[in-house]
Amino acid sequence: MDQRPTVFDELFALLTPSRILRDPRATGAGVRVALIDSGVERTILEQRCRQRGQPLHSLEGAIFRPDSPTPLPYQGKQSSPHGTTVADILLTVAPQMELFSADVFGPQGHCEVDTVLQALTYVIDVWKC
Repeated sequence: MDQRPTVFDELFALLTPSRILRDPRATGAGVRVALIDSGVERTILEQRCRQRGQPLHSLEGAIFRPDSPTPLPYQGKQSSPHGTTVADILLTVAPQMELFSADVFGPQGHCEVDTVLQALTYVIDVWKC
């Protein structure tokens, strides 16, 4: 039986998570990411990006509610901290990505499946994520 390494063995040996994430070309530039969560707090993200010495390149958002057939305007606020924390992690790894925040939870802390589906449709059709 042939035990020589295959091209895939060689490829996987080179594509380690550490090597990929530390590559200077791995900035997130040109990548559009939609975070469907509890919204994001713009001022917190701007502060965290400044602490890392990087600007917040792009942030758009919308608020999705079951009683509204169209998304409400994003006001730069979160309905709870979870979405901001996730966004901060994403921006740490890919600081030049285009970030879109779809707040589906609101102050009640839960959402309906229809609200998530409305947000997914908007994310794909309007934001092109």
